[in-house]
Amino acid sequence: MADVILFSIIFWFLYILEVKGMHPQEFRSAGITLTHIIKSYGWLGFEELDFVGYHVRRTTVLTALHSLLPLCYLIGLQVLEPSINVLMPWKSVWYVQVVVAILLLSVGTGFSVSAWWYAGNYSNHPLIKELSSFDQPLHITRSSVNCEYRSLNKFLSILGSHSVVVTDTWIMRIGPHSVRVLRQYDAVLNVSKADEHVLSVDGPTSAQYLTIEVISVNVKVKSFNIRLNALEYGQLKERVSAPLRTARSVIIQQSLSDQFVRAFQERVTENGNFSLSQGSQIPENCIGCLQIQSNIKLQKMCNDPEIGPCVQCSCRPLWCLSCMAKWFASRQDQNNPQTWMAGTAPCPMCRATFCVLDVLLVTR
Repeated sequence: MADVILFSIIFWFLYILEVKGMHPQEFRSAGITLTHIIKSYGWLGFEELDFVGYHVRRTTVLTALHSLLPLCYLIGLQVLEPSINVLMPWKSVWYVQVVVAILLLSVGTGFSVSAWWYAGNYSNHPLIKELSSFDQPLHITRSSVNCEYRSLNKFLSILGSHSVVVTDTWIMRIGPHSVRVLRQYDAVLNVSKADEHVLSVDGPTSAQYLTIEVISVNVKVKSFNIRLNALEYGQLKERVSAPLRTARSVIIQQSLSDQFVRAFQERVTENGNFSLSQGSQIPENCIGCLQIQSNIKLQKMCNDPEIGPCVQCSCRPLWCLSCMAKWFASRQDQNNPQTWMAGTAPCPMCRATFCVLDVLLVTR
């Protein structure tokens, strides 16, 4: 009986980890998950090429396999303790019959759901139904999601068993058994909760996690929640065009890098401006983010031209203030953030040394 108890504890512990997608990082790295095993045989296709098809197949197959796992438990019990008669419950005691009936019911339910999703070329799958709810043909919606997922500019956050993807048009939440999709202009985002943890799954330090409500204004599509690390909130704001609100009771912690970028920007606004000459070329978009027009010029202002470590930079405006601030922070001693503002950094292009006093905003 001790073997049965130990087997039951281990099996159901691993079962919960698999079904909830809470695998340890070591399991994921070694590929010891059903998703990795199925994917290795090529049954799911490629997520980068066909995002919708991949996840429709993945959720259907996983739901079926997860529903069949209790049968493995019954077989294991029979091998360890044949007297229990789990494979012939009519010969066993009543509580064994109840356990077997519950497990078989869950198996039948899960397998029936998977079969229903698979029927009609997955036309009954929740993701396909949700994509069909938008005011355009399904194949156009599906193509839009697939194409934008391949974009290098998308926001991607992975937290535990769920992933959050934000593209130019779509907000998506990917879970073990479901995928939710909503267009940005049909959504209103509300940061409803922030909770702090002394230990986090992302490392040995404390972390703050945000719960964000993705509220749908499309009556055909239900709202859903997403969850991410507070350190990724700034990146999310850059990608989201939908209204983004924060509850009054929520205080979002900024990363050290974000705090420095804000202080760097405030200091640069006090340095003065660099005026472009008449007929000069209009600055192109920043080569760092490709989203904002280049708006800073490095001009030695801290000392006389021949004094100090800083030298004159001859590059034309190629960077925005935010990207230059991040570059400047990345070149500092990460163990001594109190010295960052007084430090120097090389120009990303010509390697000329500059300090914060040498960064000027471009005007015409």
